[in-house]
Amino acid sequence: MAVAARTQPERDLGFNVLVHTVDAGFFGLALGLASFGSVLPLFLHRYTDSALVLGTLGSIHQLGWHLPQLATARRVARLQRYMPMVMAMTTLERLPFLALAALAFLDGGASGPFDGGMVVAAALSLVLLIGIGGGLTATPFQAMVARIVPDRRRTVFYGLKAATANLFIAGGAEVAGRLLEGSASPRRFALCFLLASLATAVSWVFLSLTREGATAERPPEPTRPTEPSVPADPTAIALPSARSLLAADRRFRWYLITRALSQLGHMAAGFYTVYAIQRFDAGPLVVARLTAVFALSQTLANPVMGWAADRWGFRGPKHLGLAASALGAVAAMLAGSPQLLYLSMALAGVAVVAIFTFPMAINVQFGDDRSRSVYIGMSSTLTAPAIVGAPILGGWLADAVGFQPTFALAALGAGAAMVALERMRRVPGLA
Repeated sequence: MAVAARTQPERDLGFNVLVHTVDAGFFGLALGLASFGSVLPLFLHRYTDSALVLGTLGSIHQLGWHLPQLATARRVARLQRYMPMVMAMTTLERLPFLALAALAFLDGGASGPFDGGMVVAAALSLVLLIGIGGGLTATPFQAMVARIVPDRRRTVFYGLKAATANLFIAGGAEVAGRLLEGSASPRRFALCFLLASLATAVSWVFLSLTREGATAERPPEPTRPTEPSVPADPTAIALPSARSLLAADRRFRWYLITRALSQLGHMAAGFYTVYAIQRFDAGPLVVARLTAVFALSQTLANPVMGWAADRWGFRGPKHLGLAASALGAVAAMLAGSPQLLYLSMALAGVAVVAIFTFPMAINVQFGDDRSRSVYIGMSSTLTAPAIVGAPILGGWLADAVGFQPTFALAALGAGAAMVALERMRRVPGLA
């Protein structure tokens, strides 16, 4: 029986990789059609010129994604199967795309029922809801992946999902750009968002086919008669507190510092399309293609950097990603035309692999079966202030004194993250 239990995940691995790859592709298509970096900024640019608003859309989504994860750790630790919670929570991140379509359809510009402030507030709220739905999904999803994918293939698994998603993001962005180039009317935006909603529905169907396997059934641990009685809530023993883990684990503290500083380095990427719109009067097709370059860069970088991380460890690829983040910001500072921003976007795509994809695999290296869900939650929730704070600072700088100081600060932040990564490397225990 033990051999069958060990080999079941291997037998299901090919099928699970297939359905998760298709899931990632259609969800990526949705993210391209309703891109937080191009389509939504173009839509909201009709109502506001604020770099703080337009440049922080992606960060608002990331804030929603990171904040709830620690709060779900205790519930996830009690689960015998993860898929029911994954499917329920991911539904919450998909419905707001349909609401965005309704918002754009009902808004007829000057003749619409909403004023500009209401449209902006509603759109920002829906982006936050998309993030919160993803955040509620993330902890059970990562715990499920830790169970169904062997650890030596986990980074490649995440890299393949991310690469597929980004390939489809690029395609979705190109489609959206062509739809909007002729007439960037509210109805055209509504069509983009409606197609995005349909793509998330297809993605949901394929995700639901995941085979979690018999190993997901986790019988309760037996107790000896001589042991103290077990509390009614088994997580009182099974789940250590976040505070105690954080106080005891110096390696994890340096990991959080590195992640926080990397957010400062990456915040410039949120302003590249806004800079193109405001500085160079870029049209929908140019803005969409900037997003496509960003996505295609991740498509190429994810499997290569993931393979390198699995083979030689995370340190080298993470340094590469942070260096790309800094160089992208410098290129944007020097840009005299939108064309150089394509280089910035390509380098930002490489950076995303190190800053956002790698942590999905690194998080599960901390702790054991009892504490892993707490580490996953802490990694996301405790990084959230930096994820939202860095672009708010950058947007305030851009509105107050221009984009150049924002890009300079990002380059410095990426350099500081590289220093913190070296400090983390001196603490033993992380690949």
